[in-house]
Amino acid sequence: MQHRDYFEKEVRTVLCVRDLERSRNFYQQTLELVPVWDGGMEGCRFAAAGGAVELRPSGTNLPQGPTTIMLEADNVDDCYSRLAKKPGLHVYEHIADRPYGIRLFQLLDPDENVIVIFSWSRDVMEYQHGWQPTVPGCSVVNTAQWRM
Repeated sequence: MQHRDYFEKEVRTVLCVRDLERSRNFYQQTLELVPVWDGGMEGCRFAAAGGAVELRPSGTNLPQGPTTIMLEADNVDDCYSRLAKKPGLHVYEHIADRPYGIRLFQLLDPDENVIVIFSWSRDVMEYQHGWQPTVPGCSVVNTAQWRM
């Protein structure tokens, strides 16, 4: 059977939030994601790693609980240093190495969704030996998965 990729256009995470303005500020000001659509009280969307994080006001008939968004940073240590200083940020887990090859920290957004920001350990080692990206800091390069 020949493989056909039907899903080439976009991947988008949609979060139903209790306070749209508070969440909009968190994703734009705290995480520094770039807005790509602002629908006023209908919602907003931010670019994230070739996909998007979309915020919609809760009140829909679809139940939604907390979820997890994983964002791969080009340098998790620099990203942590920059974001952890922001007032009101809820750091759920401070920066740590995992035995399966990633270095990460975790945040909670205003609706208690978990934001995991990570780098692969091999990339962290490259930074420690002097490698620098063309755009330094914590630019997001990948989103990954949801918790069901």
